[in-house]
Amino acid sequence: MGETDVKKRPNWLAPAIVALLAGACYYWLAGPLVQPRPEGEVVLAAGESGGGAESIEGGSASAGVGDTGGVATAAPLAAAPLADPVAMEYVAAYQQGRLDDIVRLTCWMQDRLGRLRSNSAGPEELAEAVEALEARSREQSEEGNQLREEGVEDQYVFAAGAVVEAVGMDGGRDDLERPAKDRTWVRITYPARPAALRDQDGLPIRSLVAGINVSEEGLVLKANVVGNLDIDVDSIQTHWSEPSKETGHGAGKLSEM
Repeated sequence: MGETDVKKRPNWLAPAIVALLAGACYYWLAGPLVQPRPEGEVVLAAGESGGGAESIEGGSASAGVGDTGGVATAAPLAAAPLADPVAMEYVAAYQQGRLDDIVRLTCWMQDRLGRLRSNSAGPEELAEAVEALEARSREQSEEGNQLREEGVEDQYVFAAGAVVEAVGMDGGRDDLERPAKDRTWVRITYPARPAALRDQDGLPIRSLVAGINVSEEGLVLKANVVGNLDIDVDSIQTHWSEPSKETGHGAGKLSEM
């Protein structure tokens, strides 16, 4: 058979060797295309960051790791609390007439009962003291339902039917009977004039903001000469959506705070 009758085989071996050599050089210089994840690394969802815990006075929020079938994912940051649960339980106790809880949560009342116990007071004497404290907490009078320079008793502020919402927290005061752990600020809005607390001029208050100082022991501290609350006098609103039939006072809308 002549040379012209022999078909040349395709030379594929040389290009394959060149490609293998090029790939090996790239891997050696750049490393593997898919990097292994370090042990314990948290995979963050889109839009999240790996920053540390966020905190505010009286509360904190931090990122955690959730279990999603073996894949670690960052849990969303918890919302910073607006209120100490003790403060809100205290509000509810007044609005719902839970007198035993009022006594249990009020620092000066617990201190008074503690002094009686340390003086070896018997069960009957302690029961009488508790009854007197509960009676004071439910007392209602027209004269008492007015804010004065020295304060006002808490049952008039947290009247039944009033809308109470937490608006923030701070570190509380350090000049009270005990240091405060935190202070919860709440806005109180009264639904109608007859049920509203009166200001120092005797006008029905539409809304105001008050602070509740809570101790490390979980007790509400006395923050005024009368009553236990810090009253933010600059927050007091006496404008109602409907003018008073008796005085004409209160025409206009309640201002935003």
